[in-house]
Amino acid sequence: MRKDLLLGISIILLSLIFLSFKAGDITSQFTGDENFYFQSSRNMISSGDWLTPRYYGKPRFQKPILYYWLVAVSLKIFGIGWFGARFPSVLFASLTILFTFLIGKNLFERNGPALLSAFILATTFKFFKYARTTIPDMALLCFMTISLYIFLKIVKSPDKKNRFLWPLFFLSLALATLIKGPIGIIVPLLAIFAFILISKERVVIGKANLITGIFIFLSLVLPWFLVMLKIHGDAFTAHIWSREITHRIGYFSDTKNGVDVFLEYLKTLPFYIPILIVRFLPWSLLLPSGIARSLSAVKSGETRKEYALVLGWFLAVFFLFTLVGEKHSQYMLALTPPFALMIGANFVEGSFKKRILLPVAIILITAFSISLLVSNKGLRLNNAIMGSFAYKIISHDLDDNDSVAVGSHELIPQHLEAHLNRPVKKIGGKWYDPEYHDRVSRNLIESFYRTKAGTFCIINKDDFTKHVSADIKKRLKILHKGFMWRRKIRITKDQIALLFKEGIGAFLDSYKREYYLVTDK
Repeated sequence: MRKDLLLGISIILLSLIFLSFKAGDITSQFTGDENFYFQSSRNMISSGDWLTPRYYGKPRFQKPILYYWLVAVSLKIFGIGWFGARFPSVLFASLTILFTFLIGKNLFERNGPALLSAFILATTFKFFKYARTTIPDMALLCFMTISLYIFLKIVKSPDKKNRFLWPLFFLSLALATLIKGPIGIIVPLLAIFAFILISKERVVIGKANLITGIFIFLSLVLPWFLVMLKIHGDAFTAHIWSREITHRIGYFSDTKNGVDVFLEYLKTLPFYIPILIVRFLPWSLLLPSGIARSLSAVKSGETRKEYALVLGWFLAVFFLFTLVGEKHSQYMLALTPPFALMIGANFVEGSFKKRILLPVAIILITAFSISLLVSNKGLRLNNAIMGSFAYKIISHDLDDNDSVAVGSHELIPQHLEAHLNRPVKKIGGKWYDPEYHDRVSRNLIESFYRTKAGTFCIINKDDFTKHVSADIKKRLKILHKGFMWRRKIRITKDQIALLFKEGIGAFLDSYKREYYLVTDK
């Protein structure tokens, strides 16, 4: 018992040290939504309003209140800064690593493979990245992982212990829901449903005290929603229904309808496959054998229930987000614990472990280090250029009446807001449909410059040429120029030909884009 406690504390401490290293450095990484949670939580401290998150004065109804509170408390402890804002994610990531280890220990019934699963999780690129960002996904993942760990204990525990575990299960579901809404309960319940289908284990659900569980869940989740409904009324209801439910579940287009929309939706179904391969490096190379090992364990009957839970968890999450209309790469974060556990299962068998564990570990850790280095190089370049643009804006007599904007689809206003600490407009088309993008961008830019005087805008060279009219260009001057990496990298025949013809320098330069900072001041 004492050994297990020391091991658990060691996992937490090592994870905290590993994940918190340079976590407060905004130049090493930045995710667009981070500034929403940082500024809104910061505003809670300064305004004293701990019920309604506000982003530059506007109520922010996206996501329930719990994560804002956690970030605000962290900012009060560590001070106003990016480390304080990101520490809750570092902490919840460390707890997720711990509970992944505990699930692995229940699966494999020894520490070695469980520790390997925890190590795989910590060094999966997707997990590592979001463990150091100010967004609620890591806290959500932590509570969902805890809920499924508790459910696994229920499956393996004598009936007398279950009555103590079920309330904890519903408590973890409630906390997950208070972090990011209904998805906090949907994912664990879908994973359990998949487990029941695979394992044919139905008895355990019948032993749940649903009345007590529902009471615990609703008594924690409902109060904030009811308070917000009373304060904000229809505005809150409309946002929850249209943005957080209808828009995320469905697939909508402003330019197409009917059959065309359905065909476009079908094209999005493979969206997560390349993400699973590329952003789960280096361990995604072993995913096929991990799935095969889990399927084999389920079919053989050995540890059938336990492997059924991990396999059901993985498949339920993947197919849920594949079918949902709105797609974001961060949704795949929910796959990382079962992903790590399935790959860890490969190393349970002694012969397999002895043959390839050491060489595979060396290769994959090297791949992780290289991918991290390459990614950070690109992020540092982009953040450094954005920082230099912000410096130029501030030093060029920026005042409170001036307007600041980004004028290209790929630019994130919140990125510039994090440097300027003031609102930034987006005046570029939002979607990739070229015709729609061009039309909307031209209209937004015309409107922006027709009504505003004293403006700063960052825009890529191509958009500046295509979307800014000749009349507007006469009023503007280019204050600064810089190159940033493209957000989406696609290797085409032309790029490959360029690599062989002109070398690696020209090849890499083809993935950079030139940006202008323009002003009429």
